[in-house]
This record gives sequence, structure tokens and C-alpha cells, in this order.
Amino acid sequence: MADSDDDWRVTLSLSQPQAGQAPLRQAEEDIRGQVGRGIGVGAGEAQIFLYAGTETAAAEAERIARDVLARHDIAAESAVHRWHPIEERWETPDVPMPQTEAERQAEHQRLVDAETAEALATGQAQWEVRVELGSHRQASH
Repeated sequence: MADSDDDWRVTLSLSQPQAGQAPLRQAEEDIRGQVGRGIGVGAGEAQIFLYAGTETAAAEAERIARDVLARHDIAAESAVHRWHPIEERWETPDVPMPQTEAERQAEHQRLVDAETAEALATGQAQWEVRVELGSHRQASH
């Protein structure tokens, strides 16, 4: 398993939604107490998320979380993803990250092109900037 300084996320999705949120909340608390301070823990209705700085830390957090869930008789499917900062989305670990400046620039340009095409197709810009000024005079200067 390669180890690098990136953002990693483990998603544990409950196989069967629990009757009530108490078992999930208790499992979340137990996981938080056991994974250590370097791992972020969050939960949704039927998911627990673990955030780590390395692939190795994510794998260890996943192992701990699976043990805790088993003790609570909670079955879950897991998935590991790595944040792709240029594409701005979570990717599976098998998606290669750009290694050179030229690769980073090419990926960034693909993202810009895709966002531009989407904005043109929908007629909507993806970003809006709003500045509030005290008067029209301030805005025109």
C-alpha cells in the first residue's frame, strides 16, 4: 500500500439501517475514542466517515472501525477514497494523481474546460461574487 500525504476518506455504509440512531451514535463515539486524534470521524443517517492524512492511517482507522461495528453487531460496506485536489472530488485509490507540473496543468485545464462547457450548456455560471457597498456612487468608482 503506497503512503503519501493526501486526504483520505473511509466511508462505512450500514448494510441494514438500524432501528433508531442510538446504536450508530454509540458506535460512532466508540470509533472516535479508539482511532486517535489524527482521524476525523463523522456520521450521516446510515454512514460513518473517517478522514485521514495517509492511506496507511485510513486503512488502520477502517480496521478499528470494523472491529467496533462488529462488537455492536452492525454490518457495513466500506469504501476508501482519496481527495483529488485538481479534479475537486473523491477518487478511488487506483486513479493516478498527476506527478509533474505539466500533468497538473493539463488536469486543471480539463477541469476549467468542463466547468465552462457546463456553464454554457446550462446558461448558469458556477460562481457568483457579491459585493455590498453603501451607495451607487461607491459602486461606480
